[in-house]
Order: sequence, then C-alpha cells, then structure tokens
Amino acid sequence: MSTAKERTRAHEAEAVAWAAKGDFRPTRHGHGSEAQAETAALLEAVGIDTAAVEERVGRGRPRLDPEGTERWNIRTTRQLATQAKARADREGRTVAELVRTAVSEYLEAHPA
Repeated sequence: MSTAKERTRAHEAEAVAWAAKGDFRPTRHGHGSEAQAETAALLEAVGIDTAAVEERVGRGRPRLDPEGTERWNIRTTRQLATQAKARADREGRTVAELVRTAVSEYLEAHPA
C-alpha cells in the first residue's frame, strides 16, 4: 500500500503527462484567488489531492506588512554585494532582510 505522499507524487506525474499531451491549453491568465480556485479545480479533475499539495508547497511568502510593501531595485558595488551576501549567509538571513535592518537602524540613529 502506498503512502499519501507517494500517491500525491504519482498524481502530480499524471498531471504533467496530461498537460504534455496538449489536452490543457489555457486561454487566459488568472490572478489571485480566482487563479487559485481554477488551479485547484484542474488538479482535482485529474485526481490530485490539493490539500496534500498545499501542505507540501505552503501558501507562498508571508507578508512583511498587511498594508502592503514596496520593492526597491538598487545598484551597488560588487564588493559591497559580496560582503552583504556573506554576512547574510553567516546570520542565516537574506540580503533583503539585512538591507531592511540596516536602513531601519540608520533611520533610527539619524532622525530627520
């Protein structure tokens, strides 16, 4: 008898084979909860346990702030980037977390 994880992987493989045959041709791209519902319906149609998939994959990245976030795109020297990456790795953090902390600490230490 196979485990739930083995059955889920087998169903995932079946879904990939089904899509590869060309039976599935999306006509538009969904977003948000609508896309999530459509994807769940497609997976369930081929017998995949969507609850098991969600448990294995998770629900995506957690929000930093419920009111929203902004994305920064900055340039820096290779040396600074290398140092930041090395420090973040040593501390078990991402470079983004390191930058957020540094900016926050700078703003606290230098009020306007």
